[in-house]
Amino acid sequence: LGDALNIFKKAGGWPVLEGKKWKAKNFQLADTMIRIQNLGLTGNNFFKISEGIDFTNPTQYIIGLDPYASGFPREFLLNIRNEAYYNRMVDVVVMFGAKRKSAEREMKDVLNLEIRLIKAKMDVDKIDPYKNYKLLTIKDIQQRCPYLKWMDFFKKLYKPDCQIYKDDPVLVEDSRYFDELGKILRNTDKR
Repeated sequence: LGDALNIFKKAGGWPVLEGKKWKAKNFQLADTMIRIQNLGLTGNNFFKISEGIDFTNPTQYIIGLDPYASGFPREFLLNIRNEAYYNRMVDVVVMFGAKRKSAEREMKDVLNLEIRLIKAKMDVDKIDPYKNYKLLTIKDIQQRCPYLKWMDFFKKLYKPDCQIYKDDPVLVEDSRYFDELGKILRNTDKR
């Protein structure tokens, strides 16, 4: 457990474990996502970042943004079976040292956030890749989704491997999700 606890601390701390020591004012989503990535943890954050060839123009190499993927089927989290998942979340956090009452409260909030993210995402079976992928520039994304400083985020993420420009193309899957993500982040406690 010690190694995992050190990783949590390097990533910025886990509020449920740090209790009142964790300060929301010190939390910046973009910086935390980059720290997690730099620690070699690619888990499911609020969205997935990839690089590759634009499937509509195979001569173009682009950044891709995909919605959050929970690792569970959509139906699992949207029905009664999520209780087992919630109980497991609580047990794991308690195993790492959280107080059970805090773990129950905070993991309920995490589960509710995860459900809101899943609901914001289009059902995979209904996605037509040619209709639901939008090729936008970083500048377009910034205007549409101002909850993150996208240019800074990409520059920090890809440093010093490549040059990033505000007119660089980004292939966005399910752009509606990214619009909804802004609303979700505004209405969710940083904790």
